[in-house]
Amino acid sequence: MIRPIIQVDNVHESYLMGKEAVPALRGVTINAPKGEMLCLMGPSGSGKTTRLNLLGGLDELGRGHIMIEGQNIVAMKEEQIARLRLTFTLRVTNTGSVDLHATITDTLPDHVTPIGVITWTTNLPAPGGVWTRTVVVTVTRGYSGTPTNRVQVTTPEGATGESQVTVRAMGYQVFLPIVLRQ
Repeated sequence: MIRPIIQVDNVHESYLMGKEAVPALRGVTINAPKGEMLCLMGPSGSGKTTRLNLLGGLDELGRGHIMIEGQNIVAMKEEQIARLRLTFTLRVTNTGSVDLHATITDTLPDHVTPIGVITWTTNLPAPGGVWTRTVVVTVTRGYSGTPTNRVQVTTPEGATGESQVTVRAMGYQVFLPIVLRQ
């Protein structure tokens, strides 16, 4: 049996709104083997960002256990957690006057997991249609270089956009804005 690279066991998380606790996650369990790609989908307010923030060590865990590569992130110091994570936030904006059918291709840096290329397709209404995704990656243990993430957007209508970022330090959230132009 392959040991999961990510283990989430019975995670509960809530936020205070005034004096009332509002549950965001209720008993979430995930086991992701190394090399498996997961897709996190759901309606607004369903806990997607909360899960990513907990997995990346950005938020403190309310209840449950999270293990990354066999290490309990709750027991880690902030410096140790920062070495494990890197978050890319991709944002594509349609500034034109025509609805676009976009293909977004994210070529992830070497020395991170997941590896390779992630591709999405989406419709971007005009004007001002926006598409946003957060990609959390785990940096290979012991790596101390400067990974580069490259995102390209193409459409059959002829609009294109590109963004590239090189990161010099781990533990940061990196924003890659892309404005489509024809």
